[in-house]
Amino acid sequence: AFPKEITTFYKDGKSFSGMEISMMGQTMKMNVVMETTPAKMTMLMDMMGQKIGIVSSEEDMKTIMDTIQISYEYLDFKKQIAGYNCQKVIAKMGSGQTMEMFVTNDLVMPQSQYTMTFKGLKGTPLEFTQKQNGLTVKMVATSIKEGSVDAGKFVIPEGYMMMTMKEAAAMGLN
Repeated sequence: AFPKEITTFYKDGKSFSGMEISMMGQTMKMNVVMETTPAKMTMLMDMMGQKIGIVSSEEDMKTIMDTIQISYEYLDFKKQIAGYNCQKVIAKMGSGQTMEMFVTNDLVMPQSQYTMTFKGLKGTPLEFTQKQNGLTVKMVATSIKEGSVDAGKFVIPEGYMMMTMKEAAAMGLN
């Protein structure tokens, strides 16, 4: 199951993404808070009355980033997305898979959980399409708004059973 819409906020080197995913007649709310310095990510899941938080430490993030092998081919094809001029890029992963992207150099945003794996990319991705295991996943920015963001958006709320990535993996939640 994939979300139909993801809303992401950025402030002071942090990102917050919120989404709802419907699975088996249930709605799961998932929020992800990411910091860039030091690199840290907290995934918050709220489903069927259970609230679980998974914290990826700076070491976990480094391990993830060290395993990523990716190169880019920048093409001449251009189009506008959400009012920004974008260039087509083909990303080639170490696994042999490719991903079509459109990036802009007119906008600089901190990394989020969606862009952190695009290490070395010149530009900010506003669209990407990936085919994997017979599925095609496409994410497109529909609007970008500047304004103030409440710092509370990036605070991890109470009431979640917090665990490390290793603990989550041991429970089959990775």
